[in-house]
Order: sequence, then structure tokens, then C-alpha cells
Amino acid sequence: MGMGHRTFQVPLFDQRGDFAEPVTLKAADNTEFKARPTYSYKVIKERAVDVVFDNKHISDGGDL
Repeated sequence: MGMGHRTFQVPLFDQRGDFAEPVTLKAADNTEFKARPTYSYKVIKERAVDVVFDNKHISDGGDL
């Protein structure tokens, strides 16, 4: 690859994570409560390029 090109790896397996600190949520009836949600996601193989371009603002590229 020539200068100015980078290769990015996007994991296509299930990713899981959680929030380090509780977040405050508000129910439809305006009741507030705190929770530490766990989330999971998986990149669709055909959309992997979109994931890189849509999230390039998150990093300066130094750690990608």
C-alpha cells in the first residue's frame, strides 16, 4: 500500500460491554432511576467500511 493509506480491522464477532458508572434514566411517567446497562453489538459484514468512516471522528487515527 502506498503512503497515506491505512488498513483497519473491524471485528465481526459479538462485542459486549457495560457502563463503568450508573447512568440516570427517565421512564415515560417521568420517574428517574439509575442503572448500569450491559450492551452488545455485532457489525454487519457488508457495513464494516461504513463503521470505519462513520466513526473516524472518534480517534485521530493514532490508536486505530
